[in-house]
Amino acid sequence: MAKVYFVRHQAAGFVTEYPFAQEPTEAQLAAVAKKCFQSFGAEHPKSGEEYWVKVFSFDVLGPSDVPAVPERSLSSTVSASAAGEFLVAGTGTVTPKAGV
Repeated sequence: MAKVYFVRHQAAGFVTEYPFAQEPTEAQLAAVAKKCFQSFGAEHPKSGEEYWVKVFSFDVLGPSDVPAVPERSLSSTVSASAAGEFLVAGTGTVTPKAGV
């Protein structure tokens, strides 16, 4: 199966403007890192450490390949707290919102 390679930068995420058909060379990696440097600088603002850059490979589906997606059903029950219908107090009691 064919592969595509993307560079992932700590601040920029996956740099999708430059997909590579083979693992990028040092010169290609340096060019992508330069682009990210121009946008984000050299160091993480909180830690002061230099941003990391990694290469990831992904399989490329062919024209007849169909992705395998497992069968799942959506749950018909949504928890009340997720739906925003209740406020939970610090004592662990549940009270309805005003106006509900």
